[in-house]
Amino acid sequence: MKKVLIIGGGLSGATAAKFLNDSAYEVQILEKSRGAGGRMATKRMEGSRADHGAQYFSARTEPFQQQVQQWLALDLLQTWKRNKADNYDRYFCKTGMSSLPKALLNDQIQLLANERATHWEKTSNCFITHTESGKTYSSDYLICTAPAPQAIELLKASKVNELKALKEITYEPCFALLLTTKKAIDLPENASIDKPNKTFNWLMSNFNKGFAAKPTYTLHTSHEFALEHFEKSVEELQELMLERLPEQFKGAEFTEILVHKWRYGIAMKRINEKFLKSNNGVYFAGDGFGIGNVEGAYLSGLAVAEDLVGRG
Repeated sequence: MKKVLIIGGGLSGATAAKFLNDSAYEVQILEKSRGAGGRMATKRMEGSRADHGAQYFSARTEPFQQQVQQWLALDLLQTWKRNKADNYDRYFCKTGMSSLPKALLNDQIQLLANERATHWEKTSNCFITHTESGKTYSSDYLICTAPAPQAIELLKASKVNELKALKEITYEPCFALLLTTKKAIDLPENASIDKPNKTFNWLMSNFNKGFAAKPTYTLHTSHEFALEHFEKSVEELQELMLERLPEQFKGAEFTEILVHKWRYGIAMKRINEKFLKSNNGVYFAGDGFGIGNVEGAYLSGLAVAEDLVGRG
């Protein structure tokens, strides 16, 4: 059985893992955090939960629509309209967005959490990937789904010529502010507000999504605000963002406040290809490829798996 190592357990990595496992490949995933999901992220809070990464997604291509139908059959998704003018369905996950990548995995796929890849080497017959913990993992194939800037650093550390196209992919940062309140605030029927003020681009209720036990809100800042203040401490950011809250929170009493920094919040400039492959056979995939966002991340991981299986 051929062995595949995937760096990154976000949606691209989980998608590639599922389809390679279905094709009888042995799959391991190196994930630097404590669980799968990447920016499909759901944070546990005191007595509640909140999506602090991707908030919703659409499905416009047939392969992803088929996957959405499987998630709907598992009762994981809820259809949702961003506004009354929306001409097509969007979706969020009833149990938190991190549930979707996890649903693609099974017991045959080994998720190695809290393992950060540092570099790899190619021998005559396999790849050997090294991690910060000092462990090594051998594989017949290697897939990297880390954001492009991190992938470039891995290439440098592995003493491999850079893929110039990776440098074309650029990301913009974002801060997520998570709030629980004693009482619910007033929101429109769809439980969200696009650009509630100059500091925040997004406000949504996790309670209305059905998985938060009490009034819990996610706010995403503008990219400009995140760029200006990225080097500030979490404590400084919390104070600054609370000073600039949208008017809907006037008079609100908070029971918990959390801040999360997304250095690679969204891929603003992508490349058209669904994946890249280096001269020594390493695949690169993620939301910086193809159409981007949640759907693009899925299609990128799927395309890598199909190419690898097709080459045997």
